Amino acid sequence: MNNSLSPELIEIFDRNSVREVHEIKGFWGRLPQEVNFSGKKVLDFGSGLGTMAFELAQRGAEIVHGIEIEHNYQVYSKHALEKQESDVKQKTKFFSCDLADLENESYDIIISKDVFEHVIGLDQVFPELVKKLKPGGQLILGFGPLWYSPFGDHGVSRKMTGIKFPWLHLILGENKVIKFLDEESIKSGGRGVNSIQEAGYNGLVPSEYERIIQSNKDIEITSWRINVTNSTLASLLSGVINLLLLIGLKKYLIRTVYLTATKKQHE
Repeated sequence: MNNSLSPELIEIFDRNSVREVHEIKGFWGRLPQEVNFSGKKVLDFGSGLGTMAFELAQRGAEIVHGIEIEHNYQVYSKHALEKQESDVKQKTKFFSCDLADLENESYDIIISKDVFEHVIGLDQVFPELVKKLKPGGQLILGFGPLWYSPFGDHGVSRKMTGIKFPWLHLILGENKVIKFLDEESIKSGGRGVNSIQEAGYNGLVPSEYERIIQSNKDIEITSWRINVTNSTLASLLSGVINLLLLIGLKKYLIRTVYLTATKKQHE
């Protein structure tokens, strides 16, 4: 497998990583309280370009492991690691494997940002993630936009039409979206896609996330927040959205989920 990236792709990832630095600042602000990473062993699940992992090391984590299955992201994160300060380089390591392959690893904190909406087979993956958490350890998750929310296609319909409009991907219909994604995949040298899952969107509705996460008996959820935002406009609309949620439209209105949990101690 090719472990080098083209200069053009590196340039794109460089720009994306700069954007992610700003997004991570917003991520911390959406959590119920500040997290202390000092001296902790931390797993960044779905580490992408490595930006969050570097931030965790800078925030005082003793060991940071990033796990990422997308090959180009993993290659870039290792490339970016070489440019970090020596302290960050010593603390940080990236893996491209299944969770179960990290056989002897356990963590004080597991964190994941904007990943769960892409995880296929989340009902099998989530218990494996919890197993990697030490008793008393913290789980910190923030994910979205969910597929059925206003912009849950992550910009696909905008690429298709040149228009940014809420729920446009649902209005266009799944068949048209899949056809577009299939053509884009083939153009970029991929094998094509036959479903939104093959394109990297699990398509789960809010109740399915709730079932998968809240039914796990090994964790105690300490905070579950939906549609947390730093946007003034979204905050003003939150009252209307909450009313619509009450009448059964949460499938289409829950955009993001932010939660914290603690793994229960052994009895």
